[in-house]
Amino acid sequence: MTDYIWANPHGQIHFTLKNDKGEEETWGVETASPGNMLANGWTKKTFKPGDELLVSFVPAKGNRNWGTCTQFVFVADGRRVGGNGMCGFGPDAFDANALPVKPGYTAVGVQMPKDTRPESEIDRGQGAK
Repeated sequence: MTDYIWANPHGQIHFTLKNDKGEEETWGVETASPGNMLANGWTKKTFKPGDELLVSFVPAKGNRNWGTCTQFVFVADGRRVGGNGMCGFGPDAFDANALPVKPGYTAVGVQMPKDTRPESEIDRGQGAK
């Protein structure tokens, strides 16, 4: 985790990961508003730069390094924070609570879903499936 922004209308968390080519990428995710986060037990100090996290989220359209519907697992102790663990809708929904969690786990495989839209729609950022 590199940056934790506690601000309205939505918080943000930025982190660095290695893609399938071994290159580092910086990603960000949007969280709930600070008021809603407080109601769910989060504070300004829930995350700090350097925390190692397992992150599940729904990526944004258009090949942007951004996402939402997040759930976080602290590598050091397996503690989970975030949504209810269900992300997506219909047959594409998945249960983040079912992800394997092992304290001290440091290698994470990044698997992005294949974008099946026609190339013309991907270029325009339209027609999400």
